[in-house]
Amino acid sequence: MRKILPAFVGIAVVFVLAAVSLEEQKPPAREYVGSKMCRICHNAPAKGKMHDIWSKTKHAQAHQTLLTAEAKQAAKKLSIAEPAKSGICLRCHATAYGFTKDMVTKKVTAEEGVGCESCHGAGKDFAKLDVMNVREKAIAAGLVYPAKDICTKCHNAESPTWNPERYTDKNANKTGFDFDVLWKMIEHYLPKKEEG
Repeated sequence: MRKILPAFVGIAVVFVLAAVSLEEQKPPAREYVGSKMCRICHNAPAKGKMHDIWSKTKHAQAHQTLLTAEAKQAAKKLSIAEPAKSGICLRCHATAYGFTKDMVTKKVTAEEGVGCESCHGAGKDFAKLDVMNVREKAIAAGLVYPAKDICTKCHNAESPTWNPERYTDKNANKTGFDFDVLWKMIEHYLPKKEEG
């Protein structure tokens, strides 16, 4: 028995150290700042008036769509009485839910809709000017450049309004989501610098 106890303690210590090591390897939780913070820089003409462009998209109005009769009808398919209060709906209609059924931040209201950080990631670590001005630093700090896989977290068959034949892609195939077509509705870029 005396030989077994030290071996057991040794094994337990190894497991605790391994658990601590794994805990240290987890990426840090990202904090949201809200689209109003992004607007400070990203609404200037030199930055492509990106915030203005976003504010005119369906993403900016995503929460308001949950208040419509059509949304209430679609929500009935999921046995949801009030889509504007349901985490099932808000996970895709509000940045504040971070693609989950629970609110993940209080810095962003659900009413803000699908804001900058839904596509670009929670911004606290990369929103600082000295970080944002260097693309590599911003990406290392959590900035995401959107791609189809981000979009399809919501634009997919789980949506009660999904229509698998809504679009015809460039290869003449019917599809429920066409990134190329839909990107044109929300595209925003930094203006190219003039060579001079």
